[in-house]
Amino acid sequence: MKLIAAVLALSLAPVAAHAQQAAARLPNTLDGQAPAAGQTPATPAPAPAPAARASAASEGLLKAFIASVQADAIDYSTMTEGLATEVRAQAVVVGSLVKGYGAVKAVRWLEAQQGGDVYRVSFEKQETDWFIGVDESGKVAGLLFRPTPEAE
Repeated sequence: MKLIAAVLALSLAPVAAHAQQAAARLPNTLDGQAPAAGQTPATPAPAPAPAARASAASEGLLKAFIASVQADAIDYSTMTEGLATEVRAQAVVVGSLVKGYGAVKAVRWLEAQQGGDVYRVSFEKQETDWFIGVDESGKVAGLLFRPTPEAE
């Protein structure tokens, strides 16, 4: 069984000007799967240098979210209303998973994608990949994570 099945999509909320397209393709963001029927495949862009991140605030927001989940004190004010609603509905499951991973050892930016950033977060017991999208007001509008695929 592939670890991809463990993907938790916390929100498909828009995070970029092309919100509908980004939301429609978001599940493929980390999978590398082919687009669904009727979707046009995205043209891959060269990976930007770390200084050219899609959102300078995303790393801090991601670290704060993970810390808040592990402390059972999620700060919903950092999220859009839609994402906050979805996270509340999944807080017990997400909290159990993230706490089970252990302490954060490292956070490394991988690439800008679909109007957000992809990070590799190494915990004591698990490697994970996270997508975080920040809207124009600086709130987290999209968030998902999964265990890093075994091939990586």
